Amino acid sequence: SQNKCAITLHQMHGFHQLGLFEHFHKDLGQAHQQLDECPSQHTDTFYHRHLLAELSFNKHDLLHKPAKPSDIKPAVTLLDQFYALKKLRYRCEAHIRNQIDKHVFPPRQTAMLLKTLQPYNKPACPYPYLFLNIHHLLNAATYPQSKPYYKRLKDFATAALQTENQQHAASPPPALSEALSYLIHHCLHWYSRGHEEAGNEYLWWIELKMQHGWLLQSKTLSPVTFRNTLLIAVKHKSAVWMQQFITVCSPYLDQEEHASNVAFANGLLYYRLKKYKEAGRFFLTAQAKAQPLFNSLIRRWQWICSYECDALDTQTLENQLLSFHRYLNRNKPELAQHKKAYDKFILYACQLLLQQSASQPVHLLNKLEKEEFFPGKHWLLQQLSLKTNPAVLQNH
Repeated sequence: SQNKCAITLHQMHGFHQLGLFEHFHKDLGQAHQQLDECPSQHTDTFYHRHLLAELSFNKHDLLHKPAKPSDIKPAVTLLDQFYALKKLRYRCEAHIRNQIDKHVFPPRQTAMLLKTLQPYNKPACPYPYLFLNIHHLLNAATYPQSKPYYKRLKDFATAALQTENQQHAASPPPALSEALSYLIHHCLHWYSRGHEEAGNEYLWWIELKMQHGWLLQSKTLSPVTFRNTLLIAVKHKSAVWMQQFITVCSPYLDQEEHASNVAFANGLLYYRLKKYKEAGRFFLTAQAKAQPLFNSLIRRWQWICSYECDALDTQTLENQLLSFHRYLNRNKPELAQHKKAYDKFILYACQLLLQQSASQPVHLLNKLEKEEFFPGKHWLLQQLSLKTNPAVLQNH
């Protein structure tokens, strides 16, 4: 429909130049109808609507009343709407890239963007509706505050997926594709802050993309998506599910990183099966020296497996933590904000090894519960809880 509108605009210029004003106004009406019927109401739709209003203002003719000063208002209003939608989309993208600049996106201007687009905040106008809700979703201060916007977006996405023409589509339409990307990012963001429900939602979207054949991009699977899916599945899916995911998806990983990612995946699988010695061996074979963040993740899981195998081998466990700590310091620039979370894990892991009597872990458990969430916190809490209850520890 966008191409048709562009062609119509060229025809209208020609009709006006030739003085064919009846044809000009006929095409003007048809172009407006084409834009109103555009299913996604994309940014291009708003731009072409502005161009039509501008053309209508500039190309008035003798068969119609002369243009009045007020006739320019539709062109200006539609330009504002196009600009607002375009900039709101950039603002959402900047948010997930941690590139929000108050000089580029001043709060007062953002408020004006939202006000300009508010008339289009309805499912009948998919693109504005999606990005207005995505904006609120990304800017929610807490997970509960984000839920109303998440529900609207999930309901919209699932309704769009149920339409007949999307059941066997090779890829989702552009607006829906972007919505899926932001929804998955949202789930991963809040899961990484300790909200287990968000992890379940993340896996729901991954399964949905797999069902529709949309998980791959250019016939390859992102190693980050592969790892994130299994990291969450360890806690929320069965070993059978994990094994099937590895079998189906691992062939689509980039060959340069294939061996390390599959070894890491199998480590998680055997951890889920509580075969900690086998899991530890897989983590040892996962080599990611050129990727400090991935390598740090491997080291943390390797230590957890070592502890699960023999919690009394404190000398080996302490040496592993010391080596891990030195590795983090050597790669401080590359790890950036992630180093703080790993340092916190090492701190409490060291204190876990020092707990002897049943009374000591209670104090540490209370202290850890008050800490802001960091990866590995739930596992540390579980181990300290086992130490405070010898009967449970005996059966563990």
